[in-house]
Amino acid sequence: MQKETNVMSPAGKYSAKRLLVLFAALVFVLLLSQRVRPGIPVRITATDSGTVVTAQGSVFTIPGKSNPFVSLRLSVPYSAESVQWSSVRILTPGRPPETLSVPGFRFSSPSVPTTSDWWIDKSWPMPYATYEIQKDLVPPFEIEAIVTGRFYQPARLVLEGRSGLEVLVSHGFVQSSVKVQVGHAPVQGTLPVPATGQDFIGIASLALRSLAGGLILVIVFSLARTLPLPKDVFVKASSSAFTLAACFLSLSGFLLAAWVATGVLEKIPHFQDDMGYLLRAKWLLRGHLTQPVDELAPHLDVPFSVMRNGRWFIGYTIGWPALLSIGEFFRAPWIVAPLCGGLSLFLIYLLGKEVFDAWTGLIAASIACLSPLFGLLSGSQMSHAATGAFLLAFSYLGISGWRRRSVLRILFAGLSIGYAFCCRPLTAIAIALPHGIFFFWEALERETPERFRLLGVLAAAGFVGTLPVWIDNSLTTGSPFLFGLELLNQSLRLSNFPAGLHWADVSLAQLPFLLFGWFWKLLPGFPLSTYLMGIVLVPFLTRRASRHDVLLFCVFASLPLAYLCHAATGNHGYGPRFYYEGLFGLYLLAARGFVCLGGEGPEVPITGSLPVPALSLILVLLVLGSSLVHWFSRMELYRGYNFVSADLDRAVARNGISEGVIVLAPANYLQWIRASNLMPATWNDPLVVVGHHRDNRVLLRRYADREFYIWDGRKLRPWIRPHSR
Repeated sequence: MQKETNVMSPAGKYSAKRLLVLFAALVFVLLLSQRVRPGIPVRITATDSGTVVTAQGSVFTIPGKSNPFVSLRLSVPYSAESVQWSSVRILTPGRPPETLSVPGFRFSSPSVPTTSDWWIDKSWPMPYATYEIQKDLVPPFEIEAIVTGRFYQPARLVLEGRSGLEVLVSHGFVQSSVKVQVGHAPVQGTLPVPATGQDFIGIASLALRSLAGGLILVIVFSLARTLPLPKDVFVKASSSAFTLAACFLSLSGFLLAAWVATGVLEKIPHFQDDMGYLLRAKWLLRGHLTQPVDELAPHLDVPFSVMRNGRWFIGYTIGWPALLSIGEFFRAPWIVAPLCGGLSLFLIYLLGKEVFDAWTGLIAASIACLSPLFGLLSGSQMSHAATGAFLLAFSYLGISGWRRRSVLRILFAGLSIGYAFCCRPLTAIAIALPHGIFFFWEALERETPERFRLLGVLAAAGFVGTLPVWIDNSLTTGSPFLFGLELLNQSLRLSNFPAGLHWADVSLAQLPFLLFGWFWKLLPGFPLSTYLMGIVLVPFLTRRASRHDVLLFCVFASLPLAYLCHAATGNHGYGPRFYYEGLFGLYLLAARGFVCLGGEGPEVPITGSLPVPALSLILVLLVLGSSLVHWFSRMELYRGYNFVSADLDRAVARNGISEGVIVLAPANYLQWIRASNLMPATWNDPLVVVGHHRDNRVLLRRYADREFYIWDGRKLRPWIRPHSR
């Protein structure tokens, strides 16, 4: 029998036959991905009695006789993914259906490539492309069309006439919705589109494109190994040198996140969440879990706070506010998250070194350091950076302690997962579950009592780590098992599944842009960015995945699954932040993918040197360089994010105000966020912040001896006290 020709090094073990199989699989996946694309069907039915607009179950009814129309116009916005109107048909009674052939829309690249962040992409004017056909449309008739793709700005279907009709559809990167406008009248309303089936299709489309990207990488690099290129680069590096490099990355990550916190986010919370965390941190620093509800209650409508049984408290768990209070003690709460981010990078290196090798750990930490999502959340005052650090400590200490049978490491692993629960309970449970299954499975395989004792230590320490939450709940909500957010309708319910599935589709679609940031301005398109996600699948496609690879993949996958029945979405702040704590699994799998693409190195190791596959090294330097080149300019786009800046802080400092009453007018949620740094620990402090109310007599009586200032979101000015209301 003729021997198969090897097209990789002996270590790679890729035969021509297997390459043909991979190529056939790639063709099949690419063809299937072209067929599996989410889309929203739209139908307009015009009759003498009225017009009905339907978009996948959402129905608008416009009473009154429909007027004739003279043209049909289809418009699509520029978006990360190609947007297209297709299957456009006009149905008229007594005539055969007329199918319109809508050409593909083409755009020149905008000045700012898409970031897949709602606030930034909506802030920049994105161009529209339009297809119009002159056609007399006299009721009765029907128009059917499907709009495919993902887009922030709405796609439009417009019927021109004496009283025109416009249908606006949004889908894919935001909540799917439809609006209808008749003539010059205001938009009649917005209805959500029940797109559960489309959300399944959207997630499947993302998976197929990532799989295609992984197959392309494996095939290309398998062929590249046949070229007369240097196979391996030998790096003379000791373990201490790698540790020193990891420390440098950790310090760099801290400095980058600190720059984001100070230079971009201006040391101020930007959402209700981090505003609530900071306010609670101030309370904790003064020794208060709650505040009494008194006559000021109408002026303290602070988002995500609860007034119950005579007590006022913040709905968030105690873990992150307790850490923030340490920073608040030093008047620098903004520095806590960057410190956690820097620590996380070092823990990613340690975990990669523990389960794979030092080279893999270093690549993973480098990828994370330049990740846009990692930089943003490590620079914010959200709870994710701290939770991620504790979960990484749990994973590293748990796995290393399990290998070494170290009770001390297992003990600290349990305390770490317990405190992560204090910060973000659902996230901690989700990531603990695959680790628990992993440890239990190995304990069953080895059948030694010692392993089960370690599991007992882990569980007991984990419970001890969660005690602050149960105590806090008892003293705030009145029950150890009642969380504050449950009182704000933030809980797990099966009825939330359709919304949860939609937000999973949206969040996963945002990941290709925010996870790595590779070639951001060079490859702005959504499909190409999604193909690059295939790097995390390379260990599996090359058949070199270990049980630790499977664990890391399950760590990430646990979060989208855990949040399927959650009422909220994290997409309003920095992108898919609910998945942040599981991203270390993807960073490590991506690093593994780079190593696997280059082959396994020489069969005989060189003493004192680390063999690094040359192709892997080239690709790693290329992608990291592409991230670094645009990293700072990309972060700069987040100045004034969510319409929040430190203007109020600057106005107070400029006017030398240290005592008085600042009245927010209007007292909406954005105003409270802008005033976060100035909000007092108690409302007897020299400088207090309150909301404007239709009856302000309580304010005037309580603070009769103080100066009043009013903040309208732009200017801070003295407020002349009215004598009554």
